[in-house]
Amino acid sequence: MIPENAPGRIASEREASLRTPARLADIVCVTFLLGVSLLAVFRIVGGGTLIGQDSATQFYPWYSYLGERLRDFDLPSWNPAQFSGAPFAGDPQSGWTYVPAMLAFTLLPLSIAVSAYLIIHLLLAGFGAYALARILGIGPVGALATGIAYELSGPVFSRSICCPAQVQVVSWVPILLISLEMAINRESLVSRLRWMALAGFAMSQVIASWIGQGSYYVAMLGGGYILYRGLLDPKNRKRGWRQRAIVTGATGAGVSAITAGLAAAGILPRLEYNRLSNLAGGVYQQDQAMPAVSGGWQAGETFFKGVTADPYYTGSVVIALAAVSLALTRGRKATPFFTLVVLTCFVLAASVQTPLHTLSYAVLPRFEDLHRHWPERVAMVGFIAIALLAGAAVDALPAWAGKRKHLLTIALIPLSIASAFAIGLRYVDDALPGVVLGGAAIVIGALVLTGLASARPALPLIPAALVVFLLLDLLAANAKMIQNGSYGGYHEVELQRYLQPSNAAQFLDMQGSAGQFRYFGFDPRLQQLADGWPVLYRYQFDNERTRSLAVNNRATLYGIQDLQGYNPVQLQAYVDFVRILNGKPQDYHDANILASGLDSPLLDVLNARYMLVPPALSGLSEAYPTVFDDGLTRVLERPSGLPRAWIVHQAEEAAGIEAMELLATGTIDPRMTVLIDGPVPRMQDSLNVEESAVVVSYEPERIVIQTESATAGMLVLSEVAYPAWKATVDGVPAAVSTAYGLIRAVPLPAGTHTVEFNFDSQAEERGLVITLATLVLLASTFAGFRLWRRRGLQPPSG
Repeated sequence: MIPENAPGRIASEREASLRTPARLADIVCVTFLLGVSLLAVFRIVGGGTLIGQDSATQFYPWYSYLGERLRDFDLPSWNPAQFSGAPFAGDPQSGWTYVPAMLAFTLLPLSIAVSAYLIIHLLLAGFGAYALARILGIGPVGALATGIAYELSGPVFSRSICCPAQVQVVSWVPILLISLEMAINRESLVSRLRWMALAGFAMSQVIASWIGQGSYYVAMLGGGYILYRGLLDPKNRKRGWRQRAIVTGATGAGVSAITAGLAAAGILPRLEYNRLSNLAGGVYQQDQAMPAVSGGWQAGETFFKGVTADPYYTGSVVIALAAVSLALTRGRKATPFFTLVVLTCFVLAASVQTPLHTLSYAVLPRFEDLHRHWPERVAMVGFIAIALLAGAAVDALPAWAGKRKHLLTIALIPLSIASAFAIGLRYVDDALPGVVLGGAAIVIGALVLTGLASARPALPLIPAALVVFLLLDLLAANAKMIQNGSYGGYHEVELQRYLQPSNAAQFLDMQGSAGQFRYFGFDPRLQQLADGWPVLYRYQFDNERTRSLAVNNRATLYGIQDLQGYNPVQLQAYVDFVRILNGKPQDYHDANILASGLDSPLLDVLNARYMLVPPALSGLSEAYPTVFDDGLTRVLERPSGLPRAWIVHQAEEAAGIEAMELLATGTIDPRMTVLIDGPVPRMQDSLNVEESAVVVSYEPERIVIQTESATAGMLVLSEVAYPAWKATVDGVPAAVSTAYGLIRAVPLPAGTHTVEFNFDSQAEERGLVITLATLVLLASTFAGFRLWRRRGLQPPSG
């Protein structure tokens, strides 16, 4: 028994007494942050769900399809509902391998899943930022400032409404940095490996969200953080250079290996798709190249107009605090690194090429190709740095009490920056907004008051007041962000009703099983110019007329099949096909049928049987029979549309664009002749007897067709060709040709046969094997260490 006055007892009681206020402060601050988070969530889902263009027209339909397939224990490899069929698991934005989306949309009804998804990411961002600040040594109030500044910043709050890929990326950044920080500073190899595994998982989720530009920026941030904390940070000077280098290298290599293993199930099918897409190698191709290379701030152009409504706004109080953070913290709490991150992001976000751009392009592989597409997106990894700098400044401020001269000198930093901008803006006929001046004034006032403070008990009120001011600033800005949503605005909807199929879509659903026809919506009046390109439908995603046409990927929700779609990633062959069909290119996001393409023979080979149009659209109703009309939408039938499968007895060799152009001229009758991309098989002329090709089973990754023909020919299937699609005729493998530069065809002997197409992607299989093997290896390693400890053995140290 330890005596009551023993030194050890006294020391432990003293430590406990010191920890108690800190724990209480954490409880208070975490509770306050939870209240702020609930308020933010209520603004997005209370009374209705706020939606934006990408969430409503891309991600929610895709995630719904993902959840539907996973509930059936199917691997969602192919989506037959858009672009006449396209890879799904290979689509970088499909949600495949993104765990929060897979869980929420599999386990919950769609409307509830959306709310759960939004709540998860806001909490992940806010509480992740708070935890990161605390781990870096920032006190509870400063960490609260960090959590609020990050969660309510434009890239988190505003982008959660419109742009799931972006909010997914930024939500995982704090978790990644926490894991790297812990991995670098752990002495135990077991503990270090655990944190490396969490870092690898976080990075794998970033890759699952946005392989390419978004994950490249996060990888740059993570790599820079490992180098700084492992090699350069004074906190680690207790280790020698050799040990620091070993820890840094091991951490970087270990996290990279675990990331690659966990992400393989998503990466490999996406790389397979990428090679054949309009984004091959990370660069938009041909007609899509120019509109994709844009964005960035430009010297001489003000970014202060409507600053609080901008989705990149992080708060004027936050920015002013970040500006003085390095001075207040004296370079502690990793503020030199995060200051460098902010400055680097600001420069790289410019539309002009600076020396930093030139250096980055020379050193970083493929960085130029990716970064030139909306370079301001690099700010995604800069906002956690701004939030941490602001929190560190709030935390450090009380330690400067009474140091008037020092704080007055520091106050010159935000004063000088604000003055410089105010003077510079006069040359572009603009003025610094009051909110920006107000933020600088608040921080300058806090510095002055701290310098004048003599009563220590009153000092905590200054950081608390700063937190309140930055919160009010961001809450007001969030309201303006909602009112001024980009890309068609933000709209509050009753989600279940909004996602219901229109009467016309229900009519199509009743016309037969999947795989028998395709449709497209058409209303050229629903158009808007975007960067000089005419864009159909997606900017009017909340318009009832638009919804009634079942465009904007709604076919994915309804289980019907559209030959149009909205997705920045498409098969290049489909991009070429639609361009030749229309006789003109369109914005790289879209594959829509334009007025110039309504009579194209290319439409017929896509099995385009129905067209949805508004009743008031003149001309078309006379040309095509009406089969449904509810006063809002008219469904027209296209008698010239070919069936899903048909048999021909003549073939010519022509591939790619050449085959598409030959078909477009009308010199080739696709009912009689097929143009294929390889040697022409031996065939016989038809004996003018009845032939048939009937789809007897249609699933997304498996199609069975029963055929009957008197002579040898070719079965042509109005399904997009892709290397993973394999065919058998009566169980015997058959070569699949690409017909008309886009769809599938197989040689067909005379007689009655069963032709089966199956999606069999080696990339998907290998990716799944690697990911599962990585999970098993990690689990067995941790289980082995646990067993080792139970037997009283000491695991090796780092």
